[in-house]
Amino acid sequence: MPEKNSKSAGVIRSLGLSVLVSGAVLCSALPVSCQLTESGIRLVSSDTTVPVVTAFSVSGERSLLLGFSEPASLDYVTVDDRACSVSYADEGRTASVEIPDSTKVGQSYVFYCTVRDASGNTLDYSRLFSGYNAHPARLLLSEVRTETSGNNDRYPEFVELYVLSSGNLWGLSLVTAKGGSGKTYSFGAVDVNAGEFVTVHYMSPADGSCIDETGADITLSTARDSSSQARDFWCGNTSSCLTKSDILLLLSDDGNTVMDAVAFSATESEWPGTVLSYGTRAFESGVWPDGASREYAASSAGATGVRTLSRLNVSELSLQYSEGAVASGAVIPAHAEDWAVVVKGSPGTWNNLTLYTAL
Repeated sequence: MPEKNSKSAGVIRSLGLSVLVSGAVLCSALPVSCQLTESGIRLVSSDTTVPVVTAFSVSGERSLLLGFSEPASLDYVTVDDRACSVSYADEGRTASVEIPDSTKVGQSYVFYCTVRDASGNTLDYSRLFSGYNAHPARLLLSEVRTETSGNNDRYPEFVELYVLSSGNLWGLSLVTAKGGSGKTYSFGAVDVNAGEFVTVHYMSPADGSCIDETGADITLSTARDSSSQARDFWCGNTSSCLTKSDILLLLSDDGNTVMDAVAFSATESEWPGTVLSYGTRAFESGVWPDGASREYAASSAGATGVRTLSRLNVSELSLQYSEGAVASGAVIPAHAEDWAVVVKGSPGTWNNLTLYTAL
């Protein structure tokens, strides 16, 4: 009898070993890993891919929006070390974060969280962001000086804008095809009023004080082309950012939306691909609707340090906007015939409408 029991135990051990070996082979063929325990084989997910944050945006004064590469949840969610609440959508692929207090426009904040997927993989995520602009101003490109003297002092480049509706400038930026993204001018968190002019001086002359007028006093700047009737900002560039054949874009939403544009050329030569890409962007936005190529550009022939490229219908558009004929968020299309070279520039005030005529 003892010999029979011994044989039975051996058979059982052999069967158990066979099961373990079979289980190991099965695990190697499946997208899981295995752990051998006293009670048998436990299957463990082999997903070790860390979730990725694919989108991050500031959606309101107290809200953020995140997107993920896979369904996920958030732990330890804070803004400047203050706990935030979270809600989910799209089966966990997006998360809305509610901040305890309203953020201040333009002020910097630090967002932190731990992103966790269904398999337990985690990602510590931190992001610097700026307070939301709930009341953005609406601006209109008004005047451009593209020609400057060799030492920048006599005729520095500038771009003038007109304020259609009051608000804050945060989130707006200017970029030119020549200067590219490397010379983008980004506005600060400054409140402006409808009817004001804003002049962005791309180059700073040596005479007078080049002071950014960010507060109530708009008479602080005394350098060349400053205006006591307009708000002056200075880029401080030492090299030219504009040419007589160029494209200028006014952008919002961190550079994602074209708010206004002007394309201009002094020759009949086609634009190179880098410039044409700016024209395409202006055209596709509906702001410069006639076409993206050079043939649809305004003529800047005859522009000098004295003679500037000026918009001819600023007062008309201002009236239409104030009377509600143009919706606050609507695209305001611009055309080549809206712009012309005038006999004398007038930075910081209403444009001179006397057109330059070549002799």
